[in-house]
Amino acid sequence: MTVPMPQAQNKRPVASCYDVALTQLGRRDFSCAELHRRLLEKGFEEKEAAETIARLLDARYLDDARYAKAVVRTRAQLSGWGVQRIRLDLKKRLIPSAVIQQALADYEEQILTQEDGAEDWADKATDLLTRKYGRWSGTLEQKDYAKRLGFLMRRGYSFDQAKQALEATRDDL
Repeated sequence: MTVPMPQAQNKRPVASCYDVALTQLGRRDFSCAELHRRLLEKGFEEKEAAETIARLLDARYLDDARYAKAVVRTRAQLSGWGVQRIRLDLKKRLIPSAVIQQALADYEEQILTQEDGAEDWADKATDLLTRKYGRWSGTLEQKDYAKRLGFLMRRGYSFDQAKQALEATRDDL
């Protein structure tokens, strides 16, 4: 007579809301609202998620201002985005408007105090346009002008900044 062997159960202990939040933060930064939403999606109760967010804020693991500054710096320097697109991205990430404004103002102040010269958003647009299309001389056809202008505006630069960048990339003979 053979005795059946007990089967091993592969049940892991259920992670607490705080542990799940720390795991998420270990992968990348989140805004408070993003992490709160993510915890709710994972099936945690509203009260437990709110308590976890408060605990993470107290421990300074979460900080919307720090997060917004990092996003502004990354999007402006690495992605070549303009103010409007960065603002839209931060709003999508549920960052409060006051925090967005402060992060953008801090970044602009940082740009102006750099030792390598005062670079503003129009200069960034000029650099981006030069890398993408190069310099030009003479006159651009309407189609090419619209293409370059649209490229910068989709990146979040204002019409004035885009127009200024177009003129700056022109080689005068």
